[in-house]
Amino acid sequence: MLEIAEIAAQALKSALAKSEGKGDDSIRVIVNKQGALLKFDQQRPRDTVLKYDEELVVLMDPVSAKCLEDRKLVYDEESESLVFV
Repeated sequence: MLEIAEIAAQALKSALAKSEGKGDDSIRVIVNKQGALLKFDQQRPRDTVLKYDEELVVLMDPVSAKCLEDRKLVYDEESESLVFV
């Protein structure tokens, strides 16, 4: 299952807080040919749902969940971005 480092979780929570009130209350991880994408979204049937305390919910479709099952999302301070390792 995808693991999320604490500093990455804090960055995602901050982004969600800024988008509050726009109807999308979770972060969706999408894996495609170009790589992985994060976006605000709502839960759909068949989603894998990862809950990190009460403030952060991460959603993945079954294919994305399978691709990321042994990965970790970290925050790279040098590039100031989230990275899957």
